[in-house]
Amino acid sequence: RSPLRAIDLFSGGGGLSQGFRAAGYEIPFALDFDENSCATYKANHADTHVECAPITAFTPAEIAKLAGGEVDVVLGGPSCQSFSTAGRRNAWVADGDERNDLWEHILAVVDHLKPKAFLMENVPGMVYFRAGDFGDEILKRFTRLGYSVRKEILLAADWGVPQRRRRLFIVGLRGDVPFRFPEPTHMGGWRRDTLQLWEDRRK
Repeated sequence: RSPLRAIDLFSGGGGLSQGFRAAGYEIPFALDFDENSCATYKANHADTHVECAPITAFTPAEIAKLAGGEVDVVLGGPSCQSFSTAGRRNAWVADGDERNDLWEHILAVVDHLKPKAFLMENVPGMVYFRAGDFGDEILKRFTRLGYSVRKEILLAADWGVPQRRRRLFIVGLRGDVPFRFPEPTHMGGWRRDTLQLWEDRRK
């Protein structure tokens, strides 16, 4: 079957979708809560069905129906304000903040659709929260669904993007085949020997 199909949850303006389109994927369905993001997405991906609503408004079965068939990859960038270290003044967000659990909706959709792969993107703070236990739990939950899961914090400038942006990527492949992150193509925004120092200070 061709082309491969992906759906984009917490899609924002469609950055992940654009990357997958460039790789030849069809994106039949996208979902985001923010109206401006939805408008941007529709302007750039006119042939995708976009729902502008919270993910809690749909069951995984309803999302599967809106996707219109088999899905090869589930994409998602759940709201990251609760984990972001940028602009943080005092402490982490409280444990009761519902944004902490948005990733579980991606988990539920993956469990229902059984895609060949999933990709979840977020800020690095997601793996530091609760001294790292939170990130470990996410990996364990996806592993229990039968996925070989890898995580990596990547610097956009290492692949030629003119941004000093570091983001967490969690990728899972169904089965036992481990995912291999691509090798950097550029030097990036810092000397190599300062990257770990920067990350330690961030934590």
